[in-house]
Order: sequence, then structure tokens, then C-alpha cells
Amino acid sequence: MKNFLRLFLVSAFVVLSVSHPLRHNTSVTNILGNWQGTLTIPGSKLGVLLKITEPAKGQISGSLDLPDAGANNLPLQHLDYTDRILSF
Repeated sequence: MKNFLRLFLVSAFVVLSVSHPLRHNTSVTNILGNWQGTLTIPGSKLGVLLKITEPAKGQISGSLDLPDAGANNLPLQHLDYTDRILSF
């Protein structure tokens, strides 16, 4: 289950980044906001909402919603944005 969740989150990020490409500027403010997309998994599609905020200058935090699965505000851990790459 843990590996499935990890694979799912990585896949969700790929879908979101393709749906809404990040700008070429490495400023944190370029990724703030809500990013939504659809993750296609075998047999169904799953809506995904990634929320990125800046609680303090230069820091980012975020959460993930999977409304079709009834999961909301799943906290993202180890969130990092370096060289135009968002990872968690």
C-alpha cells in the first residue's frame, strides 16, 4: 500500500506538471496556488488537486486532495523546489 501511494503521488505530480507546466523562473511564487489534473489509472480516472502555499518567505508547504477518493488535505512532506523541480 505504501509503494502504491508513493507511485500514485509521483504519477499525480507528473500529470499536474504536464497539465500546468512551471515557468522558467525559479522563484517560489511561480508555483504557489492550486494545481489540478486527472490521473488515469487502470480502469478509472482520479481527480487530483495539489495546493502549494508559502507560510513564510522562501518556504513552501502543500497538501494533496483526491476528491474522487474522498481524501482531502493530505499533507506533503519534504516539499522542495530547487532548479525548477518540485519534489515531495
